[in-house]
Amino acid sequence: MAIPEFGKLERVPVRKVWPLEANFTNWLAANMDALSREVGIQLELVQEETPIPGNMRVDVLAKVSETDEYVVIENQMEESDNDHFAGLLNYASHSDARILILVAGRITDWHRRTMDWLNDADGIRIYGVEMSAWRNGSQVERRLDLVAGPNKRMEWSGYKYPADKQKYLDFFRPLVAELLEQGITQRNVAKPSNDQEFPGGFDGITYHCGFWGGSDPWFSIYLWIATQSQEFNKAILDAIHNWHKPSIESELAEVWWDRRDKQRMSAIGISIPGSIEDSDERLREIRGWATENILKFKSVIQPCLDQVMLELQPNALEPSP
Repeated sequence: MAIPEFGKLERVPVRKVWPLEANFTNWLAANMDALSREVGIQLELVQEETPIPGNMRVDVLAKVSETDEYVVIENQMEESDNDHFAGLLNYASHSDARILILVAGRITDWHRRTMDWLNDADGIRIYGVEMSAWRNGSQVERRLDLVAGPNKRMEWSGYKYPADKQKYLDFFRPLVAELLEQGITQRNVAKPSNDQEFPGGFDGITYHCGFWGGSDPWFSIYLWIATQSQEFNKAILDAIHNWHKPSIESELAEVWWDRRDKQRMSAIGISIPGSIEDSDERLREIRGWATENILKFKSVIQPCLDQVMLELQPNALEPSP
């Protein structure tokens, strides 16, 4: 089985790109369209650092282009915390906004579950978006990734995605809904991109599924090992390979192992031929294969990963579901 070509992206600490939170606020205000694409709403900037009643300031105040509804946006550089989350709710209550967006380096599972609970109520929409930066050669790509949002996003007037992005969204929405039912993910939203990410239980380690490749396209399910340490990533992959390769390959067909010696990250996965440009019938087949095999892939890989992490990093936190 050919290994998909993932490119040569290296994660960059966000503080190297935006040293101060104010730097990120300025960038976000100047890039409302990037945030619009992620949340699926066409946003317009109203004002940065907007004063509101109660002697408070909203990082960014925006509005929905089509309806003029106000949107309050709170951002922080690191992992979401209760101060920023509570602040977002306070800002919304004092500005009469019904659409809330929290942008952070990482949205915790705790806050994501709270967002899901709030989104089940009528009249409020709350979104969680993660920021990141990636180096590709001499270029640094700044990213925003939606990780939480209303279940029924498509019922509201939405952002008009380019045709290629809409194809990915149409493919992944039913798949993500099925994976939510299976407990593979707690995220109830799909992204309009070629690849979707799900938690792996440890910082920097995630499960993915997506379309990759150019002239030789594949749909892949894989474990992405991308902690901050290149040496540790290789040690994790090597341990899984050396200790568990026979049992893994007895359970999964045509497993590929991608150590990526010249890059920080490593990966393990399975693939089938497939492209987003395939026929509707073929795309349904790919989605069916993904639905069946993501659960199987995780059930095989996760126990091996848990053992390896406890052996290599005995002081690590207990793995999350």
